[in-house]
Amino acid sequence: GEEAQMARGSGSLVSLSSQRISTMSAQQQRITTQSGHDAAAGKAGGRTASNGHGGGRYTRLESGEREEEGKEGKEGDRDGGVEENGEQERDKQPDDRCAVVFSLGVQLSIVSPFATFEAVTTPFCQTNYGLSLVQIGLIFLSGSLITLPLLLTQGKWSKAFSPRMVLLFGQVVMALALIGMSNLVDVGAALGADGAKQSPLWYMDAPPWEQFAASYLVFMLGYSAAQSMVFVDFFQSFGASKRLGLYVGLLSSVGSAGRVVGPLVAVALYGANTRGFPLFMANAALVVAGGLVTLTSMVCSKTK
Repeated sequence: GEEAQMARGSGSLVSLSSQRISTMSAQQQRITTQSGHDAAAGKAGGRTASNGHGGGRYTRLESGEREEEGKEGKEGDRDGGVEENGEQERDKQPDDRCAVVFSLGVQLSIVSPFATFEAVTTPFCQTNYGLSLVQIGLIFLSGSLITLPLLLTQGKWSKAFSPRMVLLFGQVVMALALIGMSNLVDVGAALGADGAKQSPLWYMDAPPWEQFAASYLVFMLGYSAAQSMVFVDFFQSFGASKRLGLYVGLLSSVGSAGRVVGPLVAVALYGANTRGFPLFMANAALVVAGGLVTLTSMVCSKTK
């Protein structure tokens, strides 16, 4: 009986010890779990705080960028206002109408003689020299090719001289070439060595075909230089004008008119005298008039 009681007592002690051990294990697990939660919460809080500081830095950067954009916008508004005021002042200034008339007159005096050759060169060469169409075509071809070196080097020599100076040079060359075609150098044969008038100048003979061909090539050189400089001077004078489109239309219209009027007058003069003296001398007088206009404009511009 005593042994049974001792066995029951030792069993109850073992069960109590087991309960205490399980209770302590459960408490330790709760403490460990709570510590893990606290550590995780601390880390999350640290990240939140760091994000808060970073957000503050980003906010300061964004505010600084906004201030710089505001300053740039104000400066752009001021610059735009200055440009608008400058444009308004330019608009108030009237264009030089004399310069417009100068450009139109010079354009007519250059294009009209050139259009003359397109109309009468073929019948003139056939009547006076008996040249074939192939030979006449070679003269035209030579006149086009001789202008290529001048046009290719135009950018260099146009910087060394003013456009109107080059324009005047081209007009002088054109006038001299037309005088050579009119055979004015042989006026002594028409008037006679003793001064007695043997034949009127109206009926002077045509120049030798070599003289005509050389004069034609010289004329094409002068025309190429003068025609290009008319447009260079025109855009330098009116490139910033609000009426540039109108002026370009007028300049083109005058050039077209010269291509219409020039051949009509040329055919009339050629019909009156197939030797070409009145035809070429009339064109030379027109080119000289245009050269005087150019010279006058150069003097006036220097005076101003």
